[in-house]
Amino acid sequence: MIAPLPVASLWHWKWEAPVAIAIVAAQVAFTGMWIHRRASSPDARPRWPALVAFTIGLAVIGLSIMSPIGANDELLLSMHMLEHDLLIWIAAPLLLVGVIPLRERGRALQAPERSLVRVVTHPVVALGISSAVLWAWHLPWAYDRALRSETVHALEHASFLGAYMLYWWPIMAPASLTPWLRGNASRVVYLLAGATQSAILASLIAFHADVLYATYTVAPRVTSLSPLADQRLAGMLMLFPGVVVHIIAAIYLLKDK
Repeated sequence: MIAPLPVASLWHWKWEAPVAIAIVAAQVAFTGMWIHRRASSPDARPRWPALVAFTIGLAVIGLSIMSPIGANDELLLSMHMLEHDLLIWIAAPLLLVGVIPLRERGRALQAPERSLVRVVTHPVVALGISSAVLWAWHLPWAYDRALRSETVHALEHASFLGAYMLYWWPIMAPASLTPWLRGNASRVVYLLAGATQSAILASLIAFHADVLYATYTVAPRVTSLSPLADQRLAGMLMLFPGVVVHIIAAIYLLKDK
């Protein structure tokens, strides 16, 4: 899967037709639902920011996968980590900003659907699933397997996006959709738990004495960084953006008390 590439590949964009098609299809479907909801619910119309946020979220997905960030994810762990940052800290919450207003005004769920949604959006379950997905994919054998297979790699990205939309749901959804966290203080505690587990993983990657992912030891070097230095940078890129996003979210919640 990995072939030698020139240094210029650091600025290479990678066209991914399935990703582009999925993004366009999602945009068309969401825009159609948004227009229909505005036309059919004059008193509870979803607003323009919902459509804009969803569109930006899809653009971030495309940027993370097809820009030089994604094009070099098989060569540099730091680029791969930045790709994941964009999916879980930026794209996932932006998509929810768009989805939640439509869900609030959508049809009532049937009892089995409602029960399932209540279970998977329970903060303990949402945090558990997102944490399990994050840690599992960063196990060396799983990470290297994703780098060797386009299918597994796509599954990795899809599971990150889905799991972290689930993670952000208890914080962002209104009380009518997520009654478990009854105040902003409890939501901040939830954020602290999520930030802590991801920070621990990031620190383990950044300060590990050896290279964790064998694929990067044989990948063509497109920068002057050694595989171990690249791994340390990747850990920092996982740690600090996540911390910043969580701090911003916590400040917003506390300010809105």
